[in-house]
Amino acid sequence: MSVLSHWKPIVAAVLLGLAAGGTYLLLAEDRYAAEAKLLVVPRPAGDATFEGFGLPRVSGGGSSAETVADLVERPSVVDPAAVQLRLDRDDVLDAVTVRADDESNVVIVRAEADDPQRAAQIANAVADEFVSERSGTFQGELNRTIAQLREELRNVPASERDVPPAASLVARLTALRAFLGERDPTVRVAGNAVASDRVVWPRPVPVLAVALLGSLLLGLAVAALMAAAARRRAPPPPTEDPLLQRETMLTERARAVAKRERALATGEAALDERAQAVDDREESVAKRGSALGERVRTVTERERALARQAGELAAREREFELEREAALQAAEPEPDPEPEPELAVPAELLGPAGAWNVVALERLVDKRGSEFPDRVEEWQAYLFFLREHASMEGTLPPSFDALVDEAFHELLA
Repeated sequence: MSVLSHWKPIVAAVLLGLAAGGTYLLLAEDRYAAEAKLLVVPRPAGDATFEGFGLPRVSGGGSSAETVADLVERPSVVDPAAVQLRLDRDDVLDAVTVRADDESNVVIVRAEADDPQRAAQIANAVADEFVSERSGTFQGELNRTIAQLREELRNVPASERDVPPAASLVARLTALRAFLGERDPTVRVAGNAVASDRVVWPRPVPVLAVALLGSLLLGLAVAALMAAAARRRAPPPPTEDPLLQRETMLTERARAVAKRERALATGEAALDERAQAVDDREESVAKRGSALGERVRTVTERERALARQAGELAAREREFELEREAALQAAEPEPDPEPEPELAVPAELLGPAGAWNVVALERLVDKRGSEFPDRVEEWQAYLFFLREHASMEGTLPPSFDALVDEAFHELLA
């Protein structure tokens, strides 16, 4: 099956590639470039004046400009330039590219940045710093050579300095003195970098060309894979041999059965996972049901205990009512009993006309209950019963005075 028959992925890849290239052109930061030029003036090969100096010379081998270009990006040049520009050393190295012109002794220092002025500043700073560094090295070599020549001429009388070999030393010393305080005579700035508004990157034509070529290759690769897969899936050509036809049919059926078995195995695994999840959920629900049943049993037992205490309180209330009615119906008044010691009852526990107040009793139990831990639950049960017979303000009927005196005797003492 032909690769071009699967044209859809090719078209899709090309469209995506062009879209990606256009997006890059819109979002990429514009880069500007500026170039400073260094002129290299090599010394003649036979020049004896600067013998021993590290200056470029005319030779039949490599170009002097290429030698100088290799020296521009040294740390001794880049670091001072970075300090001057207030940039990191790596930023300056990333921005600067140095190359030698093949047709002349010119070294081009090219700098790129996101601002035209910044690009020109970087190129000029590196070029100027290189010339300054070379001039410093040259002056150091010049002073050392002059000192050596003076040392050699120190013991030579003035009358003998005009004849060889002293005459050549004097001539060289005179020539070298002329360069004191001067820059390196072999390298100078031939042209400063000028800011330009022309964007050097991204450029639409190269970006779109690369995006188109890359996306086209990707689309062709995808189409080739699809064509190969289609060829593998294509049925074999028909044959007239019935045995071969039957063998082919059985092979296809075996493949279909194997595929169905794999699908069934996958389904069974999924069902097993779901069954395990259901079992885990049922176990969790059972645990929660057991915990809820335990809480219900605990609450039920507590309610039963409270009901028993309420019944006991009601029975005692009835007994006190019967005793009171019997005392009122007695014909003869009984002699006054001996006065019992009065309880030191707080005034807030008394309601109108000296009646007990259940709210005040609750406060007293909360305040002093820790002194009688064995009686707290019993008192709370009494208070639960007394709330049903208290008024809206918490005042209890006088018929409960005896019960309160007996039940809360320790708190009221």
